[in-house]
Amino acid sequence: MMAKADLLELQKKSFNFFANRVNRSLFGNSSDRGRNKLLLLPMLEGQFIGCHTHYHCVLGVSEDRFEVIEAKVRDAWRETPLAGNQIDVKRYRDIGWIDYINKQAKFVNRESIDWSNVRIPVMLSQFQSIAE
Repeated sequence: MMAKADLLELQKKSFNFFANRVNRSLFGNSSDRGRNKLLLLPMLEGQFIGCHTHYHCVLGVSEDRFEVIEAKVRDAWRETPLAGNQIDVKRYRDIGWIDYINKQAKFVNRESIDWSNVRIPVMLSQFQSIAE
């Protein structure tokens, strides 16, 4: 049986594959190669012994990509190793959702944010304000 830490590293690599695929699907392989255009904040949940580790994440894209994001995310997830079968894509609507996805970040000694897969776009000004 694989150690929890080793499995966690494989999951992070798998999520990186997913993030790259979504970014490429939305923005292509343009001359901006290497410049991230996707806002992505992945949160790991279920890191307790006996729990199923899985991701929740915040995705942000420019308005011109918003209508296609759900299909692109679903397609990328289906191709991702270790992804599993469940995926829910929901539009951010209420402040309670932020508390839900980061609830395990409140525990001491818990690395809930997958910092290795956080993506911040080159130009944050292209995104709508969360307050809108």
